[in-house]
Parts: sequence; structure tokens; C-alpha cells
Amino acid sequence: AQIGKPYNLDFFNVNTRSKFYCSQLVWAAFKDNFGIDLNTGAWGAAIHPMELVDTPLTYLVYRKA
Repeated sequence: AQIGKPYNLDFFNVNTRSKFYCSQLVWAAFKDNFGIDLNTGAWGAAIHPMELVDTPLTYLVYRKA
């Protein structure tokens, strides 16, 4: 449903759903659909890609050997 929406250049405006940046889109999908907030606050209000990895709410399910 998000295809075609513009890129969000205002990284600190994570509450908008009219446009997204890459890690904001993933974060919003978890928050809006499952109530899981992956934001650690390590990067302030912005959602940094490493927050999606470093949060204790995610874990590795597969690693190619």
C-alpha cells in the first residue's frame, strides 16, 4: 500500500505516513501493524537502520554459511 509514496527527507518526522524513508517504512510496519516499537532512541527521533538490528525486539533467524 506504500508503493508510489514519496521519499521522506525529514528523517526526524517519523510520524508521517504520507511519505517514508527506508528504515522508517520498516519501523512503521512493525509499529502500526503489530504494536512493536523498534526505535531504541539511540539516534534521537529518527529511525536509523542499525536500530532495527540492535533492538532487543529482533533476532537473527537465518544466516547464510
